[in-house]
Amino acid sequence: MMKRALALISGLLICLMAHVAVADELDRFKGKWTGKTDFQGADVEMTLEIDGSKVTFDMGGFIVGTAKVTLTSAGGFRMLSFTEVQAGESLGSLNAVDADSKHVYSFGYRSFTLASNFDDAATEDPKLTIYKKVD
Repeated sequence: MMKRALALISGLLICLMAHVAVADELDRFKGKWTGKTDFQGADVEMTLEIDGSKVTFDMGGFIVGTAKVTLTSAGGFRMLSFTEVQAGESLGSLNAVDADSKHVYSFGYRSFTLASNFDDAATEDPKLTIYKKVD
């Protein structure tokens, strides 16, 4: 009986620590970030503003929107997922779009790198985008 209780408590603690680690990692994304990326053949400045599990994005004035942000891992890779994406020409004209995506990410000093378009549904070539923290 005591062994079962200890096993249950250990399992709960591991789950709690994993949840806290993900929350701490998501806090590292908090704030405004900019990076140069390619959008339909044009170089644009992409801006991401992340607060908790919500991101607001601006693709160089071409498209703006919001999405839900979640973190997961796959093997040794850390994944950033954007779901429940809404986009439009302005924040006042957003519509739901089928644009859920997953990106491998890595943090640097006041920056993070996203590897994009590696999933089966990608319609563009794979790319890396380095985002810098905006003060």
